[in-house]
Amino acid sequence: MDQAEIAKVVSIFLLSAVKLLFAPGAAIASGFSLEKTVMITSCGGCSGVLFFYYTGFRLTEKIGDMLRQVKILPKKKRAPKKIVISDRKKFVVRVRQRFGMAGLLLLTPVAISIPIGAVVLARFYKDNKFMLPLLLLSVVLWCFVLTYFSVSVKQTLLDF
Repeated sequence: MDQAEIAKVVSIFLLSAVKLLFAPGAAIASGFSLEKTVMITSCGGCSGVLFFYYTGFRLTEKIGDMLRQVKILPKKKRAPKKIVISDRKKFVVRVRQRFGMAGLLLLTPVAISIPIGAVVLARFYKDNKFMLPLLLLSVVLWCFVLTYFSVSVKQTLLDF
């Protein structure tokens, strides 16, 4: 393996740790085989889930503890800050309300993104012992689906 191929593997690995939707297509476009693509993206996605699940959960716990201990009082009376609700936040709330944990597990790797989905799942479903293994399984299954889809798109474009 030369340095260029190592750089490709690392970049695909990191991309799949953050946004799995684009990683298999990028790997197939880079010339990786089907098996190597599934292996790299699965490892990257699962690493991202584990990293963001544990660090995100600990970070939100520490921030909550700090806010409970320290009372923040404004010096002057100010207008209350306007809460900004993005489309992504609305989407996550709708998915959680309509489909619960199963919907978040299914949509985290592709639609929501691994960092946000892992932190949300860790925050709301930390007591469910099956949540983390199911999230890892969801990532691996999506890697297979997205890799086969990317291969078929590439073949279609080459035949065209």
